Amino acid sequence: MNECVFCSNSILECDAAVTLTAKGVDGIVKASAQRGENLNIVVGQSVHVECRKRYTNPKALLVQMKKRQEDQDEDHGQHSLRSECTFSYRDNCILCGCPDMYDGKKMTISLF
Repeated sequence: MNECVFCSNSILECDAAVTLTAKGVDGIVKASAQRGENLNIVVGQSVHVECRKRYTNPKALLVQMKKRQEDQDEDHGQHSLRSECTFSYRDNCILCGCPDMYDGKKMTISLF
C-alpha cells in the first residue's frame, strides 16, 4: 500500500491523491529545506492533495519560521521588559524619562 509522506496515512482509492512529477518534487524539496526538514521523496510517489497543499503553502511556511524564531529568542532570553529598568521621579523627567536637564531649579512646562 502507498503511504502519504506528510501524514503517514495510507492512500486509498477514494482519497484525493496526486502522483508527483519532477516539478512537484522540486517544490516539496524547496519547502522541506525552508522548514529545516529532510523529506525522502521521489518522482512517481503518491501523496494526498491536501497534505501537499498544507506542506508547501507559503503562508504556513512563514508562520512556522516566525514561530521557530520566537522560540529561539525565548531560549536566548533576548526579550526585555519595560519593568526591568528603574525610573526615579527625582532624577528623571516624567514626560520623556530622560535625566532632568535643569540644575535643581523649578521647571515650568507650557502646554499652549
